[in-house]
Amino acid sequence: MDLAPGVYLRESAQGPAPELGTGVPAFLGSGGPAEVLRLDRWSVEAAAKLRGYLRFAVRGFFANGGRRCYVVPSRPAKSLAGAQGVLEHTGEVDLVCAPELGTATTSGLLEGQFQLLSLCAALGDCFAILDSPSAAAAGHRGIEGYRAALARGLAMVLAPYNGALYYPWVKVRGVCSICGGSGLSSGSSAAQRPACSTCNGSGAGSADGLVPPCGHIAGIYSATDASTGVFKAPANAVVEDAIDLAADVPAALQGDLNARGINCLRAFPDRGIRVWGARTLGSDRSYRYVNQRRLVLTLGRWLRQAMAQLVFEPNNQLLWLRSNRAAVSVLRRLFEGGAFSGSTEAEAFYVKCDAETNPPEARAAGQVVTEIGIVAVAPAELIKIQIVQGQNGVTVTEQP
Repeated sequence: MDLAPGVYLRESAQGPAPELGTGVPAFLGSGGPAEVLRLDRWSVEAAAKLRGYLRFAVRGFFANGGRRCYVVPSRPAKSLAGAQGVLEHTGEVDLVCAPELGTATTSGLLEGQFQLLSLCAALGDCFAILDSPSAAAAGHRGIEGYRAALARGLAMVLAPYNGALYYPWVKVRGVCSICGGSGLSSGSSAAQRPACSTCNGSGAGSADGLVPPCGHIAGIYSATDASTGVFKAPANAVVEDAIDLAADVPAALQGDLNARGINCLRAFPDRGIRVWGARTLGSDRSYRYVNQRRLVLTLGRWLRQAMAQLVFEPNNQLLWLRSNRAAVSVLRRLFEGGAFSGSTEAEAFYVKCDAETNPPEARAAGQVVTEIGIVAVAPAELIKIQIVQGQNGVTVTEQP
């Protein structure tokens, strides 16, 4: 029907903006398709598109509860510059892995991992899962020496706490007996090695072999995020698709490696192979634990999304109030999920966006500053139990 001139109201319901997911890795390497590949499950078709260590990393990701990943064409040992634009375009990625660095020399691995950490710093909200060198698979001296070399170079890397190192490699089934799963024939360096003629470069076969653990670890990150939240340490979880480890890590050595920021995989009788560490590479106590650092990175992603609608609004007290509300809404959801310490919101976090955080000079520059403070939950890394035997029997008390 024709309407007469006037003003008419039409109501429509609009739901909240979808929340960005977490635990979505990008696997960088040349062992995949020429274009970016998104995978939501492991299949025969996916396996046919991947080669070498990249193949086993993605397989391990889904075997350990991974939900979605991207395979991004890149040669991490040489340059990651081309990957940054691709990762920014996807919008979903918050983890970065480069399993093919396992074929590099020690110096090539160091260079590649420095670039990975620099890439994560440039992206601003990504976390790197790093593999120990294959040479370290033969013993503990190798990983201790490598960690020392890594520490010397971290001073040149922005935000070294945006990454974690895992040791040792994992043994899996279905590996080529000739190339050991790498997909490359023998040679002096990965750049000079042609594809393995036995498996045609796929790395697949019927033997057992060692592969980098980053894909398996990324799957545990993803599964932990889904079951509990990004604030839960991705540790004390069984490593699926692994039948053994390259080296046994005794408890005494574990303490030393843990203090150096080396996260160990350990085999426990009747409990399987488990991730037994959750330390970042950073020396700052505020960024010591993987879950604490990833919580801050994730919070930044969610807040940017929540406040995107406020850009170009008039910079006044109403905008400050809306900024406060948007931030509190995000923080409240995390608080209710158990992300923060404290029994009340006031004890767990605060948000401040007012005349104090936005002085005249900031407003003149077109800036709106919202200050946020949180009290993140630290993992119970050490559980101490005191056993007292007395006249009244034995009492067992947990110690802080």
